[in-house]
Amino acid sequence: MEAEEEDKHLRHVETALLQLLNDDIDEADKILKEHESSYHFLGRGISSFLSSMLGGEKEMVKEALNKLLASETKNWDDMKKAQKDSTAYRSKIYPAGTEYLLCYCVSQLTSAICGVMSGSVTEAVKGFYKLRKAFQTLDGILQIESEYLRTRDLKEIASAELATCGKQHDSGAEDDLTGYPKERCRALLKDMRARYPESKLWRMEEARMQGFDRQLGVAIKILESNAESKMKQIAAINLFEMSFTSMFMHDYELSIKCWMKCAELSKWSPAMISDPDRAKKEKALAEKYIRKAPPLAGKQKVMSKELPFDTYITRKVQKWEDRAKNWKVDLADATGVSPFSEMIYLWNGSRKQNQEELEKSLKSVQWERTTHPEKFENDVDENAIHALVASSVWKNMGKFDDARASLQNNILSHDRQIFKRPLYDDWTPASAHYEIACLDWAEKDLPTTSPDEHKKKVLSCEQELLKTQKFEHEEV
Repeated sequence: MEAEEEDKHLRHVETALLQLLNDDIDEADKILKEHESSYHFLGRGISSFLSSMLGGEKEMVKEALNKLLASETKNWDDMKKAQKDSTAYRSKIYPAGTEYLLCYCVSQLTSAICGVMSGSVTEAVKGFYKLRKAFQTLDGILQIESEYLRTRDLKEIASAELATCGKQHDSGAEDDLTGYPKERCRALLKDMRARYPESKLWRMEEARMQGFDRQLGVAIKILESNAESKMKQIAAINLFEMSFTSMFMHDYELSIKCWMKCAELSKWSPAMISDPDRAKKEKALAEKYIRKAPPLAGKQKVMSKELPFDTYITRKVQKWEDRAKNWKVDLADATGVSPFSEMIYLWNGSRKQNQEELEKSLKSVQWERTTHPEKFENDVDENAIHALVASSVWKNMGKFDDARASLQNNILSHDRQIFKRPLYDDWTPASAHYEIACLDWAEKDLPTTSPDEHKKKVLSCEQELLKTQKFEHEEV
């Protein structure tokens, strides 16, 4: 391929991928099918890769793998041809065909991700091998660049660029280390919304931003108006986001409707989707859905392993059934801490709740709402879950002392081996240390915190996080 034609094809593929970012998948596919260049092969692979990652369905991942493999083969062949073709583009820096080699590496990298996500151990191993090969190739390209700089005696320029980068990092080092750059993210989101006004993906990200601003009501309105998309994967993610947002708002009816639709659109973790808490309205219906969850678990696997939430829900339901049998009560009365509230905790929903929603979360975990409060109050396992959910709410209300006391009294004061008993939630001790670390991190920036206390809080936060690494594998 001649240099001019090569550049034309590259820009053609770029146009297609920009259409993809604007949710116009039909136009993107149409453009990508117009030519058979290496760039178009890679473009088709990337398009399929993005669709498969958004949806996560095995069939789509398999399709993406096939297209990326075709891209690998095409780019490798064109690289070999370019090395022998006198009319091919010749760079002053890179060997002939390096542009195809780079496309070959991109195909390998994305194919490696698909291999891991395919759920097959064999494909995952192939993926890790491709990952290693791709990075070795990319390292070779970087060495060519370094050699060019040395031969051109441009060390001074490289040093100057490095110094400039270092200066820029230092000027905002504290911001870089203590959190993501919020204002830059807002500006980027605003820019992407302006560039791709038809894109449902960026509209959904706008809703997520509202969620992080504790404006769940605004977020749900955006998500409701964003339901229809040309890409069914984005529609599914939008619905998934709406399911959680309505859950965090304690809008039980809307949350139930959304989760039911999720079960129809997605095959991932159907056990989790079948576990909404309807005990507040209809006990019989709640028990129906609780019992429906375990048979659905294990249908989707990653690298031959059951999904963590499927394992979690299967054990959870078994614990409730055993408890109901021993206590001689109905299944819905044996759940203890509201499964709805526990899901909010596990998905960090309290981080997005405003004061009113946080108050609702606290009320939802009061033992008085259960049929047999006296039984749960003396249950170490159930009290540990209660402490985690309540402490997360108190933390987001700014009541750090209450949160710390709850964790200390109900979890950390007990021997961790207690939580290793059959059907117990073994993840609570490690989570308690993580929550203490979060409290330390939040307290270090309080106006009343002295410089010495600030340092102590940071060190304490580090120690608590290190403790979480010493725990054995847990299901969550």
